Amino acid sequence: MLVFRPAPPGRCRTYPLAYGRNPHLLIPYWPANIQRWGTLIYKVAYTNGLDPDFVAAVVNAESDGYADGVSEVGRWA
Repeated sequence: MLVFRPAPPGRCRTYPLAYGRNPHLLIPYWPANIQRWGTLIYKVAYTNGLDPDFVAAVVNAESDGYADGVSEVGRWA
């Protein structure tokens, strides 16, 4: 059984200072259709303790950044 506990104080990464860059900007790797969601991606990532670029990777894989995308089989992207 896995038990998830909060990290001890001082051991968590705080994304406002991560990478020494503006936390509201994703790394330049992401195309414009992902970059346009940067602020929302950052908020979701920071709220859930995730790396913003990880969240961007999920958005890229799931919908390629298109909010109204539909897959070939008719499911919402």
